[in-house]
Amino acid sequence: MKIKIDSNEQIIGYVLIGDNPDYDTAVDVDKLPEDFFDNFVPEYYLFVNGNVVTNPNYVQPAIPSEPKTVGEMISDLTQQLAFAQIAQTKTNAQLIQQNTVLVKQLADLQSEKETNNG
Repeated sequence: MKIKIDSNEQIIGYVLIGDNPDYDTAVDVDKLPEDFFDNFVPEYYLFVNGNVVTNPNYVQPAIPSEPKTVGEMISDLTQQLAFAQIAQTKTNAQLIQQNTVLVKQLADLQSEKETNNG
């Protein structure tokens, strides 16, 4: 078996079969804690001095909060759409302003051309 260890000696993954260059530390399966495969989660075990031991500082990740209701998700999407529409309106206003400037510049160039070609 090969394991992947982070910089804190925490075991973050393992492979039993095959080869993966990220999993570069060999471990004898017979020397694992009895409950290794039942309890394995990343960072729960450490690799210290060639031995796999339980991490005394392991903290279980926080359980995500309750999923949002359909109404909350619709509200979030409505707000995102409103922000996108505001941004699009600002962009459109800038493009109209730039277009106006370009039309004036074109008219000036045409006028100058007519004056020079007289």
